[in-house]
Amino acid sequence: MERDRNPYDFLRNSLDSLAARHERPEPFLEQVIADLENQIQCGKKALQQALSSEQAAELRWNQAQAASLEWKKRAGAASSTGQELLAKDALRQKQDADNDTGVFFSLLQICREQSARLREQVAYQQKLLQWVLARQKKARQKNPINQAEGAPSFSSGNGSAPLQGRREEEPLLRQTAEMGK
Repeated sequence: MERDRNPYDFLRNSLDSLAARHERPEPFLEQVIADLENQIQCGKKALQQALSSEQAAELRWNQAQAASLEWKKRAGAASSTGQELLAKDALRQKQDADNDTGVFFSLLQICREQSARLREQVAYQQKLLQWVLARQKKARQKNPINQAEGAPSFSSGNGSAPLQGRREEEPLLRQTAEMGK
């Protein structure tokens, strides 16, 4: 299906459809904007946590690699001095450190993937927010009602300008304005 290939377009079309159903889509779009801004903030917090987890996993991976190297050196030193029991113990410790290295590397990969997904999600939400803000601007241009007072907005000029966005009222307003001259 087409919508499965591009969820951004699907969501845009859905928002367009919902906004078109409202006589005044501005309140609907304002709620969508507020929700998106909230989601972006939550996404950024989750991304920060994921990046912290990624750093911690990388540190633990580096520590496990260093421990493995250290146990390898100790096993070599013990073996060269003829201390076979210490060499065996050091090799066992090295094997444990190698296992830890694998575990922490896997954890690091998972954290990196999660961080990448969260980055994409936040970028997607920001892109969608920009589109909704542009859609809101278009809606306001189509219906230029003074948001603060709820009163019609008049253009400046000779005083006979009709209400903006109300084409059906234009002839009546022109006639009234001409009668007042």
